[in-house]
Amino acid sequence: MTDNNNTNQGKWISRGFPANPSWGWNKAAPKKSLYEIGMAKTANNFMLNLVEFVHWAPLIPAFMMAQSILNYSNEWTIYFNNDKQRTLLFLLSPFLKKHIHL
Repeated sequence: MTDNNNTNQGKWISRGFPANPSWGWNKAAPKKSLYEIGMAKTANNFMLNLVEFVHWAPLIPAFMMAQSILNYSNEWTIYFNNDKQRTLLFLLSPFLKKHIHL
């Protein structure tokens, strides 16, 4: 008797993921339902990696911005008309945008 997630050879096979994911850019094949409606091309490796890159790309500039605000908070506060709350919100803006969906 075999389980849907295991094979007789002892190799783990997970639904929705490659059996041997060796690198982060290896993606599972598009699901059968996408082939049926002609949209499998939207779930190919290139498109999925592009979406993942665009998702994570703002992380580095956000850290650079936060470092600038931390190092030069007085200058940023002057830029924001001496409003320390705006400076703090600007520092937290990447976090707020990501988690509050502003």
